[in-house]
Amino acid sequence: MCWKCGLSSLVISPPGLKSRRNLRLVVLMPVFDCMSLPACGEGRRLISASRSMYSAQMGATFGSSGPCAEFQRRREKVENTRDTNRVVLVMTGGGGQDVPWPEQLAMEGIGRPLHVLVVTGRNEEFKTRLEHALTNSAEFNDGRVVLQGNDANVTVEVAQEPGHQGGPNATYLSTERLVLLMDIADAIITKPGGGTTAEISYRGLPAVFDATRGLLHWEEFTVHAFEQQGRGERFVWPQQLGQVLSTALKRPRSSSLVEDPANPGHVLDPGPCIVAEAEKLMEVPCHQCKLFSDNPDNT
Repeated sequence: MCWKCGLSSLVISPPGLKSRRNLRLVVLMPVFDCMSLPACGEGRRLISASRSMYSAQMGATFGSSGPCAEFQRRREKVENTRDTNRVVLVMTGGGGQDVPWPEQLAMEGIGRPLHVLVVTGRNEEFKTRLEHALTNSAEFNDGRVVLQGNDANVTVEVAQEPGHQGGPNATYLSTERLVLLMDIADAIITKPGGGTTAEISYRGLPAVFDATRGLLHWEEFTVHAFEQQGRGERFVWPQQLGQVLSTALKRPRSSSLVEDPANPGHVLDPGPCIVAEAEKLMEVPCHQCKLFSDNPDNT
């Protein structure tokens, strides 16, 4: 269950699905906790958008008074299946850097049912290569294509916007969609870039960092911080991926990296602090003005 917006995921086998070679498929069923909304306006807006996106699929009515009977039934089903089914998100940046981890997981598995959601950004070649590498596939009526390799417990899907019509930007996701995927996932495989790690921290998602090509010194600092707090693992060699991912999947969600030290148990809101520091900076005398006082631009 997500610490911030209460979103869980359910991995189930859709009944009556016709697929080649007895392909085992999974679908994602988001479940919302109506009592666990974030306080910030942006968070509420994203949750509202996510609810609208999936309200028809869930067939439930969300209200401020609490979960309805259908919601409660689905939530209980989620909790009963969380011990065996897991979802991992693979993100490599907006450009969609091509990495071999989705097909490695599809071929080798990790000893448990796993659904791999891959964010390829604008890299259509990455998506095409995956579709050629994993030849077992099945397509849903809404256009979703789920792939499979040698391991019957693992399925792979390139994440796309709902209702996409194809084209070069079909796999470039909106902010709302990325937030939803982070809340669905149980762990993420990614590079330790600044933006991604900030998003991971606020969503409370356990991280697996790709260090197979080394890390820049600021990336090393970030990964070390995640490891110290028990919020991330790194793998240096490809053969370490399965074990490192299995370890990450055992970790619960946590916002420890962004907890407000002055208000334990609550997420730090850096906005007011940044504004206050910026205002202080604006009051600092300008040395440039003192050196060139006759410059009309400095008056």
